[in-house]
Amino acid sequence: MASSSHEPARSRVTHLLRLAVFAVAATLLLFGPRAGPASGPAALSAQGFGVYEQGACAMARAGASVARPCADGSALFFNPAALTGTGVHDTPTGWTFGAGGTLIAVSGGFQPADGAPRTELDNDPIPVPHFFVRKGLGENLAAGLGVYVPYGLSSRWPAEFDGAFSGFDNGLESIYIQPTLAWEPRSGLSIGGGPVVVVGGVELNQRLDLSEQRVGQGDDPDLTFGQLGIPRGTPFGEVRLEGSGATGFGAHVGLRAHLGDRVELGLRYLTEVGLDYEGDARFTQVETGRTLAPNNPFGLPGGTPLDLVLQQAVFGSDGLLVDQGVTTAADMPAQAVAGLAVDVRPGLTVHSDLQWTGWSSFDEIELEFENPELNETIVQNYDDTWAIRVGAEARVAPDWTVSAGYLHNTAAAPAETVTPLLPESDRNHITLGAGWQFRDGVRVDAAYQRLMQNDRTGRTRSSDGLTGGPPTTDLNNGLYDFGAHLLGLSLSVEVR
Repeated sequence: MASSSHEPARSRVTHLLRLAVFAVAATLLLFGPRAGPASGPAALSAQGFGVYEQGACAMARAGASVARPCADGSALFFNPAALTGTGVHDTPTGWTFGAGGTLIAVSGGFQPADGAPRTELDNDPIPVPHFFVRKGLGENLAAGLGVYVPYGLSSRWPAEFDGAFSGFDNGLESIYIQPTLAWEPRSGLSIGGGPVVVVGGVELNQRLDLSEQRVGQGDDPDLTFGQLGIPRGTPFGEVRLEGSGATGFGAHVGLRAHLGDRVELGLRYLTEVGLDYEGDARFTQVETGRTLAPNNPFGLPGGTPLDLVLQQAVFGSDGLLVDQGVTTAADMPAQAVAGLAVDVRPGLTVHSDLQWTGWSSFDEIELEFENPELNETIVQNYDDTWAIRVGAEARVAPDWTVSAGYLHNTAAAPAETVTPLLPESDRNHITLGAGWQFRDGVRVDAAYQRLMQNDRTGRTRSSDGLTGGPPTTDLNNGLYDFGAHLLGLSLSVEVR
């Protein structure tokens, strides 16, 4: 059969699709979660549970990159319009591959207001990966694919911490896969965008406090074990809620324009994405070692082991706390960023970005169990946030650049919902980094970021455990502190 004139184009598309699939698979295998969602990105590096470090070059200048992203393919995240256009990628038909990650080491703790011993966070350093590929399709057209993690959370506390009754090993992650097309309709003006496919997982491990549980026996239906003398903070079980494979869809668009010879403007908007999780709730009994007193509501002899009663009545096959299905949902918020890049003099550029994130969409977490008696609503009431980023990049040698930056962002969590899940506050960051073009078309970037957070008053319990009333600062019982060191490393290869 004679070959069609369309076959070369189809061959190129097939090759690009195969490359995209390989890139996604390689990224997830090399850097992806090792033990479920709780081992995902160690968040808290930006406001809410945002992760903005999607390339060491941009990270070194505090993420200020929307007007002129780095030439490592990370424009797919920082501004899709910059895949084409002068000043970033100057190879009309070349390939650019960029890959790397950020290692986030967090520290912090909780100091109770009553002077009880301080509890330290128990997080291990965790890598956050990114992968980008870009292909120039001509003088004014380019395409690309990005795999990155803009939202993630990992907060781990000792199981003995009072906050473990809100959650002691919590994780949330969202992997964004973004195919993108960019077009430069005229010199100095480019637009770009594409859909995003988001795959997410969530995990919550929580201890159950016996003192807050209703007895369910006798004449008083509201009688609790606490009223029978069980001290507050007596664990009798643990529950692990885990859901994975949630999929959502959104879009990411950008615009970039030259405002003269020395100034560039950038705008980008990433839409909100909703994720519906379906998973399992697994309950495990924790021994209390207690016995029943005489004349107890169960009508059992004094000295009867309480754990035996709970095993049969609560954790047994007909009990309330049996393994079952659970569903929940979470919204990954929208982002809007505007920025400028100004060439102060040859070899020195100053970048500045203003970012809005729509965290108000993260208002509550509804947990729906197969047994509706266990249904719970965790109120978050997050606020929209603002961040200002300022960075500078200087070329100090033909093959070397150095960068520095400063970032300030407001907190998403209001005063009444600062809990062990996300004990955040307003934050200040300083960044440093360098890039080395060690051979033609091959560049490596390294960056360091210091996150400093103001101490924040918060609480260890999500609620009082019984009424489920609205959140209030009356439950705040101590002070959270937090900080982090971040190390970023990226490698980019340009094939002309």
